[in-house]
Amino acid sequence: MRAVTWLHISDLHLRESEELPQKAVLSAMLEDIERRCTAGLIVDFVLATGALAFSGDEAEYNLVANFFIKLSAAIGLPHHKIYCVPGNHDVQRERFKTLFDGARQNMRNQNEVYAFLSDPDERKTLLLRQDAFLTFQERFFEKQDRQRTIDDLGYVCTLDIDDLLISIIGLKVPHFLILLAIPLRE
Repeated sequence: MRAVTWLHISDLHLRESEELPQKAVLSAMLEDIERRCTAGLIVDFVLATGALAFSGDEAEYNLVANFFIKLSAAIGLPHHKIYCVPGNHDVQRERFKTLFDGARQNMRNQNEVYAFLSDPDERKTLLLRQDAFLTFQERFFEKQDRQRTIDDLGYVCTLDIDDLLISIIGLKVPHFLILLAIPLRE
């Protein structure tokens, strides 16, 4: 069995006002990744663990999509092999500020958090601040074979890479992605 490899990226903080300086850094990163892949590196999938945008605005996710398309080309991997979760910057902080402040007041311990997140209406309202990220994720990764969790707070994707079953669990909690690998044969 060969080694399974993945690329982990995080905290891109893409925004239009910084597009030119970011373009220089991201171009250099993509060139380095492409050079390594040309030299024989095989990347099986990409994990993008949040803060892809700077302030969770829809226009910022156009920049993220463009970067992911270039990254996929550099690796030689379809973009549905990128698995991402939101980060603390993938939230529209100015949206529903009063609501969010109230939620923080009411979630001071684990039991209160559980009670709040167990209520589908409360959960849905709280996640409205991630609306642009979630819309981007649904559109850009529409071909990704993912199963939503029952509470809709995350997704599970399963990959079979050289008889190794890999499960990727992405949560709508900032920067939280779990990777499990189980051999299919002894």
